[in-house]
Amino acid sequence: MAKNGEKLQKYSAPALEKGLDILEFLSLADFKPTLSEVASGIERSKSEIFRMMIVLEERGYIQRFDGDSYTLTDRMSVLGAPRSFNSRLAEIASPYLKQLSDETGVSNHLCVLDDNQVLVIANTDAAKNYGLSLQVGFRTDLAGSGTAACLLSDRIDSEHWGLRAREREHLGLLLKDFDTEGYVQSRNPDVHSVLELSAPVRIGEPLRPVAAITLALLETTALRNTIPDIAGHLKSAVSALGQKIDISMPSLAQKVVSSES
Repeated sequence: MAKNGEKLQKYSAPALEKGLDILEFLSLADFKPTLSEVASGIERSKSEIFRMMIVLEERGYIQRFDGDSYTLTDRMSVLGAPRSFNSRLAEIASPYLKQLSDETGVSNHLCVLDDNQVLVIANTDAAKNYGLSLQVGFRTDLAGSGTAACLLSDRIDSEHWGLRAREREHLGLLLKDFDTEGYVQSRNPDVHSVLELSAPVRIGEPLRPVAAITLALLETTALRNTIPDIAGHLKSAVSALGQKIDISMPSLAQKVVSSES
């Protein structure tokens, strides 16, 4: 290990060093320092750290109070704590769900398979006035929904899921146009006036579904004209999220493979 103050290499990253100095100073402070006090504490000028403080606040690492005083949030401890696959997956998916809501104006939710059920692990409210979305932690049976069809798209025939032949056949019918369309359109099994668009988030090689994003819409005549556009944004979201998961959580691909063996 390098001695205190000794550079490991000849390169430097001034912006990163300033950010780390700020975080380290705030972690040791037993009061809420102002911008001037932070600057003095790390021997920098206010102008040097002003933009850095804004970025750290926007990213949720520090919090600003009245009087322009600052403190650390618990984000650092959250990042350093052991977390489940689902919690990490939900955090990675969060910006993609938010962007999808902004693009479509429709609420959405992210689901995974858990104990032979569909489990909601993340959601985002509608960017417009109202929306339909399931709450995090909600569970439902596999039979009947487009979400389940997406999650089981490569293994519906497996008896492991406890589905009857008729139920497996129904899920297969929901996937009838999936290869060409790239998403599943179905009515909500419980509320038939709700139309759901679902698409699997696939990772690994070959691609396997690890989650599914679903948008729920109240069916109207005007809505029918917007479905292709909404579906296009949905397909882009699941593709981008799948690539991000492949990079960020390579061990998840191994988990998916082992769960099928």
